[in-house]
Amino acid sequence: MTVTAEDAAELRAAVEKCRESRAERDAAKQELYAYLRSARSVATVRELAEASGLSFQRVHQIVGTGTGASPATHLYFAEHGNLIKIGVTSNVEQRMKELKTTLLLAVEHPEPTKLEGQLHGSLAAHRVRGEWFSAHGEVLAAMDTLRP
Repeated sequence: MTVTAEDAAELRAAVEKCRESRAERDAAKQELYAYLRSARSVATVRELAEASGLSFQRVHQIVGTGTGASPATHLYFAEHGNLIKIGVTSNVEQRMKELKTTLLLAVEHPEPTKLEGQLHGSLAAHRVRGEWFSAHGEVLAAMDTLRP
């Protein structure tokens, strides 16, 4: 399988749709996952990752599970240098090993993805890239409000 320029444009459009409203995002994710599952080799996964703008690990996970991931159960704050990642996972220990970061806080939550989105929105001024934020006082304060 070769990813054409047209395929790459469609992938980028699908990734962007995934960032829109929840209903549109869910439909777009299913479409994206179906396309990504067509990968038959590691080389193709790399090519799809590059074309879509998603990480190799994320595309590999989607291809391997067919769903993208297990349902998230935890929201976490992880530290790497002067950066803090705010993310969700169903397995905190495994995720920290994958990221090679230090866990600052993990909280079980009934809707961790929704909470993550709210935090990402409210802390957008401190976003460095993706889910990574500067270790600013507001980011640390948001984390502290979630401590038990």
